[in-house]
Amino acid sequence: MVEGINGKEEQLNELLHVPFDFCNPSVRVRFEYMPCIDHEGKDNRILLMHIPANGQLHTNQADECFMRVGDKSKKLNSESACNSSTTRANATTRIRMTST
Repeated sequence: MVEGINGKEEQLNELLHVPFDFCNPSVRVRFEYMPCIDHEGKDNRILLMHIPANGQLHTNQADECFMRVGDKSKKLNSESACNSSTTRANATTRIRMTST
Protein backbone atom coordinates (compact mmCIF):
# COMPACT_ATOMS: atom_id res chain seq x y z
CA MET A 1 0.00 0.00 0.00
CA VAL A 2 1.44 3.37 -1.04
CA GLU A 3 0.29 6.45 0.86
CA GLY A 4 2.43 9.17 -0.76
CA ILE A 5 3.59 12.52 0.59
CA ASN A 6 1.15 15.00 -0.99
CA GLY A 7 -0.71 16.91 1.72
CA LYS A 8 1.86 16.01 4.38
CA GLU A 9 4.11 19.07 4.05
CA GLU A 10 4.81 19.42 7.78
CA GLN A 11 5.96 15.81 8.19
CA LEU A 12 7.91 16.01 4.93
CA ASN A 13 9.73 19.13 6.07
CA GLU A 14 10.70 17.42 9.33
CA LEU A 15 11.96 14.37 7.42
CA LEU A 16 14.05 16.52 5.06
CA HIS A 17 15.90 18.01 8.06
CA VAL A 18 16.81 14.67 9.71
CA PRO A 19 20.19 14.14 7.95
CA PHE A 20 21.31 17.61 9.05
CA ASP A 21 19.70 17.99 12.47
CA PHE A 22 20.04 14.48 13.91
CA CYS A 23 23.33 13.16 12.46
CA ASN A 24 26.81 14.19 13.53
CA PRO A 25 28.48 15.01 11.22
CA SER A 26 25.64 15.74 8.81
CA VAL A 27 24.92 13.10 6.18
CA ARG A 28 25.16 13.90 2.48
CA VAL A 29 21.82 13.12 0.89
CA ARG A 30 20.13 13.67 -2.45
CA PHE A 31 16.35 13.88 -2.43
CA GLU A 32 14.24 12.72 -5.34
CA TYR A 33 10.48 12.75 -5.77
CA MET A 34 8.92 9.97 -7.78
CA PRO A 35 5.35 10.10 -9.07
CA CYS A 36 3.06 7.29 -7.96
CA ILE A 37 -0.57 6.31 -7.61
CA ASP A 38 -1.55 6.12 -3.94
CA HIS A 39 -3.81 3.58 -2.23
CA GLU A 40 -6.83 5.73 -3.05
CA GLY A 41 -6.00 5.67 -6.78
CA LYS A 42 -4.91 9.34 -6.82
CA ASP A 43 -1.76 10.87 -8.32
CA ASN A 44 0.82 11.33 -5.58
CA ARG A 45 4.59 11.29 -4.97
CA ILE A 46 7.00 9.29 -2.86
CA LEU A 47 10.29 10.61 -1.50
CA LEU A 48 13.52 8.78 -2.29
CA MET A 49 16.57 9.59 -0.17
CA HIS A 50 19.88 8.68 -1.82
CA ILE A 51 22.66 8.47 0.78
CA PRO A 52 26.05 7.51 -0.64
CA ALA A 53 28.32 5.27 1.40
CA ASN A 54 31.40 6.93 2.82
CA GLY A 55 34.19 6.04 5.22
CA GLN A 56 33.04 8.47 7.89
CA LEU A 57 31.53 7.44 11.21
CA HIS A 58 28.26 9.21 12.09
CA THR A 59 26.43 9.37 15.42
CA ASN A 60 22.91 10.38 16.37
CA GLN A 61 21.88 13.00 18.95
CA ALA A 62 22.34 10.47 21.76
CA ASP A 63 25.95 9.92 20.56
CA GLU A 64 25.04 6.38 19.47
CA CYS A 65 26.66 4.81 16.44
CA PHE A 66 25.20 2.07 14.24
CA MET A 67 26.74 -0.05 11.50
CA ARG A 68 24.66 -1.47 8.67
CA VAL A 69 25.12 -5.24 8.32
CA GLY A 70 23.02 -6.64 5.49
CA ASP A 71 19.44 -5.54 6.14
CA LYS A 72 19.97 -4.86 9.87
CA SER A 73 21.58 -2.09 11.92
CA LYS A 74 24.03 -3.12 14.64
CA LYS A 75 24.60 -0.69 17.53
CA LEU A 76 28.30 -0.20 18.18
CA ASN A 77 29.69 0.30 21.65
CA SER A 78 32.35 3.01 22.05
CA GLU A 79 35.24 0.53 21.63
CA SER A 80 33.77 -0.94 18.43
CA ALA A 81 33.05 2.54 17.10
CA CYS A 82 36.62 3.66 17.77
CA ASN A 83 38.01 0.53 16.10
CA SER A 84 35.69 0.98 13.13
CA SER A 85 36.59 4.65 12.86
CA THR A 86 40.33 3.89 12.99
CA THR A 87 39.99 1.08 10.44
CA ARG A 88 38.04 3.29 8.04
CA ALA A 89 40.46 6.20 8.48
CA ASN A 90 43.43 3.93 7.79
CA ALA A 91 41.73 2.44 4.72
CA THR A 92 40.92 5.92 3.39
CA THR A 93 44.51 7.02 3.96
CA ARG A 94 45.83 3.93 2.12
CA ILE A 95 43.48 4.61 -0.80
CA ARG A 96 44.63 8.23 -1.01
CA MET A 97 48.29 7.25 -0.81
CA THR A 98 48.05 4.60 -3.53
CA SER A 99 45.86 6.78 -5.78
CA THR A 100 48.49 9.48 -6.22
